Order: sequence, then C-alpha cells, then structure tokens
Amino acid sequence: MLLEKVRVVLNDIKEEELENVHRRHERLTRATHAAVKAMRLKQVAPDSPANSATGVFVPEGIDDGKLVKFIRDDMGATLAGGQDHWKGKVVRIAHTWVI
Repeated sequence: MLLEKVRVVLNDIKEEELENVHRRHERLTRATHAAVKAMRLKQVAPDSPANSATGVFVPEGIDDGKLVKFIRDDMGATLAGGQDHWKGKVVRIAHTWVI
C-alpha cells in the first residue's frame, strides 16, 4: 500500500514537472508568509524560511489544540502542532500537498 502511494505521488510530480512543483511551493510559502504578517502573527524562523512549512507562534491565551481542531473540523485545513519544547507554543503550516 505504501509503495503504491509513493508511485502515485511520483507520477503526480512527473506530470507537474519538478521545477513547477518547486515554483508552486515557493508561491505558497510567499502567500503564507504574507498572511501571517497580515494577521500580525510571529513566525518561528522569519530569517530562514523553508518552502515546506512555516512555524507560527500561537498567540498568548489561544489553546493550540483547540486551534488545530477548529481549523481541521470547521475550516477543512490541517495545521500541525509543535513538538517537544515547541508543544503548545507553535503551529506548523505546510506549503506542500505531497507529504
């Protein structure tokens, strides 16, 4: 099953062409960063952005678990919470559709 999913993903990348995949991720990164800035949220690493995901500090008083659940259940999107020492402090927004 896993190998079949890998085959599907690789075929999708081949169809879109790798350079276009990178360009799409760059566009999604810029759009995410603009949205984060417009909402006056603080990025985890604003000086070293990745085209795969953006880490955003959860504003004080906001429960990260409830935020992730709301975004998933009510908005139809997925955020990932922080791990280890970032747990409860950040959420991660992916810019890719291929994981």
